[in-house]
Amino acid sequence: MQTSIADAAVGIVVFIPAALKRPSHTLYCICVKVDDAPIAEWTVNRRYSQFLELREKVLRFLERTQGCPGCANTALAIASFPFPPKAWFRTNKLVRQRVRDLQSFIQVLIGRAFSAKPKCNTCGAGLQNIVRPFFYRGAQPIHRHSSIVRRDADDDDLMLTQRTKNGGLDSDCSTMNSAKDMSYAVSKRRTRISKSLSDSKTLRQAKCSFIKESTCQQHDHESSYLDGASKCTDARPSVLDALKDVVIADGFANTKQEKMYRLSTMWETFELDDIQREMASGRATKAAGILI
Repeated sequence: MQTSIADAAVGIVVFIPAALKRPSHTLYCICVKVDDAPIAEWTVNRRYSQFLELREKVLRFLERTQGCPGCANTALAIASFPFPPKAWFRTNKLVRQRVRDLQSFIQVLIGRAFSAKPKCNTCGAGLQNIVRPFFYRGAQPIHRHSSIVRRDADDDDLMLTQRTKNGGLDSDCSTMNSAKDMSYAVSKRRTRISKSLSDSKTLRQAKCSFIKESTCQQHDHESSYLDGASKCTDARPSVLDALKDVVIADGFANTKQEKMYRLSTMWETFELDDIQREMASGRATKAAGILI
């Protein structure tokens, strides 16, 4: 699906770096960054059923206004998007494919809702009110990382190395310091669009609105499907067993350190410090056993 300049929400970046498989569902980690506000970086966790509910709510809402080209075009874009079907068997390969599909879906949705394109009250402010809670309810602040980005002369892929400033963990998806932290192709496209729209008053207002509303904790019936725990609340297994259920998305560092970080953001009873201590204790015990 092609995204025009007018349909792009420049500066609002959403992506899914990881998922957590549980017996009854899969939890997807969504990262959000708004580039005009360094503190406006957070993650939320959502189930597949919540993505689906959001899609259905958006389509029902857009049906309220007949005759608006913006509503019709947005509804067509959402309805025609190849939304991933339900799946009873969830292999890591299937989860990664679903991550790609759901990520594309929310990028289309954000692009339509927060673009600088003229809109009526329904496909403008009304749609934004429907979409916002999905991206901020249960938000967790992102740990900031520094990035070392190297571009291979013969390839459009980025080679990313990121080190956290807290604990020395390697990661390439715990934060988005800029759009460059995504694939080079996406970065290049967003840079072109940004140059065309960076001075747009409407665009600045949309981003400020997204940030402002994202700090609001109000609840309403339209977003009641987001109520409840935003993390996995299952009984706590060992760290090693829990890490087996963390699936890192394609294009991100599939390392034990990254899985540890993601586990701490998606499972209620796991804190990163506790995970590190348990892993260190396990290594020490194993080493002592070898010496004996």
